[in-house]
Amino acid sequence: SAKGEYVLTLDNLATLYMSYSRVDDAESTLKQAIAEQRKLSNRSDLGITQVHLADVALVRHQFKKAEHLAQEGMRGMQSSPQLDKVGVLSALITIVYADCSRGHCDEGLKNAEQASAFANQNFGPDSSAAGFGLETLGFAKWKSGAGPEGEKDMLQGIHLLRAWLVPDDPRLAG
Repeated sequence: SAKGEYVLTLDNLATLYMSYSRVDDAESTLKQAIAEQRKLSNRSDLGITQVHLADVALVRHQFKKAEHLAQEGMRGMQSSPQLDKVGVLSALITIVYADCSRGHCDEGLKNAEQASAFANQNFGPDSSAAGFGLETLGFAKWKSGAGPEGEKDMLQGIHLLRAWLVPDDPRLAG
């Protein structure tokens, strides 16, 4: 539908805003997309946009809000007949970073293990999704005090990501 395409465009525009660090514009656009998605009653698409808004909260260091939005978005996607696997993985990863940033890395580590297993099961062990899962698992291990093991997983994840992503992809920065 035209309304559905409009909402998808808003969500994509917000992603573009985030890649240029225009956080205020991304947040405003995502809130607009959520308002429209609630009218359309598509829980999966709403869930994805909620996860994107959770990423905005993460950037703003609003970790509790980020965790809540990502969990709510994941529940919406999981209740849909067609599971958005990329969206669920993204939600799990956002939850890990929110948990660890709030000092709850024990919970973050459990979610990171779940994210890594989910990525391997649904995308394969040599996929970019597995790379994101390993990088997140390594981060959670590192934050939990398992430095060398965490660093090994992070480096393995980055190696996978470099194999799949273009060199100037902003997700490889840092």
